[in-house]
Amino acid sequence: METGDEAGTVKFEIERSADSPDNFIYMNFKEATGNNSYYSYQDNSVDFGSGRNSELYYYRLKCIEGNGNYTYTNHITVTHTMSGVRSTWRKH
Repeated sequence: METGDEAGTVKFEIERSADSPDNFIYMNFKEATGNNSYYSYQDNSVDFGSGRNSELYYYRLKCIEGNGNYTYTNHITVTHTMSGVRSTWRKH
């Protein structure tokens, strides 16, 4: 992801929900580094052996300011597929 204006933002928390955009859980965080920065995160915790009905996941960011205030981004959907020993992600 690339950011624009990060004024006041100190970190981004990455959250994920499985199957619906209703039950987000904390996954990790990235410290804010300044305007127009690039960030990436690879979710290696997806479990194909769990018997889930879908390979669809929802992700969003919690943008936290230095004073403790925060906002959420809109969520994105991602499908995870496994092919041999290589996993691939496709953003919708």
